[in-house]
Parts: sequence; structure tokens; C-alpha cells
Amino acid sequence: MQEQNSQDKPGKKVRFTIWGILGYGLILAAAIGVILFYIQMPMHVDRDLSDKLPWTNGELVIEEVEAEWKSSQGNELLSKRTYLYPEARIRIGAAPGKGRIDVMFLDSMGTQIGDTHYLRYENGQFEESQDRVCKSGGNTATVWLETGFESKDLFTLHRANREENLWRVVCIHRPEGSPGIRLGQRSIKTEVKTPEQAQ
Repeated sequence: MQEQNSQDKPGKKVRFTIWGILGYGLILAAAIGVILFYIQMPMHVDRDLSDKLPWTNGELVIEEVEAEWKSSQGNELLSKRTYLYPEARIRIGAAPGKGRIDVMFLDSMGTQIGDTHYLRYENGQFEESQDRVCKSGGNTATVWLETGFESKDLFTLHRANREENLWRVVCIHRPEGSPGIRLGQRSIKTEVKTPEQAQ
């Protein structure tokens, strides 16, 4: 009996060693995966989800679309509704004739948030207009929402998921008398470029 037990032990040690190596290997692979994920994540902060600018449709040319989060601090109306809200600035290089550019904001699930903004233009110039969510004139227009993230915690969670779940702004061109054509989309930067950095 003692001889049999002594013969069994080396086999058990071999099996335990193999399982131990596999276990340590899995732990090491998981650790490397987590490290690589966090090393690469900052590269996606300003990731662009769109076609490269400029965007064109016929003779219309959109040269610039910049979208970022803005702090509601200092805005008495907005601060009652939201902590941060998205804002987009659009600059056209050429826009002969008449038509409009429809601008909408989509959340991280691809659902439209707020109303569509209608930016009318004629002969290369936006219609002079200003209301509570839009300002346009000349070759530039700025649009924003009255809602966004209600707290710093929710925005922090958004930033943690930024590799996949980014808000974005979408532009659709509607020349007068023609159907709409999607021009492109732009991710909304996760930085907050305002005084106090929304702290």
C-alpha cells in the first residue's frame, strides 16, 4: 500500500503543476489585457466617428464641425436643468443657392436628444438668427441643447465608457427642392473647455 501511494504522488504533483501554470497564465493574460486597455483608452478621447472634413454635397462645403461639452455654470436657466450640455460650432466654406443644414445630437445609445436644429442658408451665408438654443450668421452657426448630463458622476461614467459610448452631432444637408443627404457625424469631445473645468 505504501509503495502504491508513493507511486501516485509524483503524478498528482505533475497534474497540480500543470493546473497551476494554466491558472497563473490566465491571471497574467487578464492583467496584461487590463493594462493595455487603460494605456490605449486615452487615445480614444477625441476619437472622430465621422468622415474626414470637409464634408461636401454638390457645391455645399462644411469646413469645420467642433463639438464639446459646456458647463452650465453662470447660465441661470441651464443650470437648473443640467450640469453639462453639448454645443456644436459649424462653419461653411461654400453654400450657393438656398437650403438648410439639419443638425441633431445623438446620445451614447444613438437616440436623438432634443429637437433638430434647422440652419437655413443662402448664397454662402447662414440666415441671421438667434434663439435660446442656436445662433447663426455669416458663415458660422452655433447650436446647443438645454440638456445633457445632470451631474458630475454621470459625466465621469460617460468618460469611463468613452471608447464605445460617445455622444455625437450629425449634419444633414437639404438643398431647396431636394431630399436630405446625410453629410457626416462628429463625436463630442469629452473635455470640458470652460472656466473652472466644471468642477
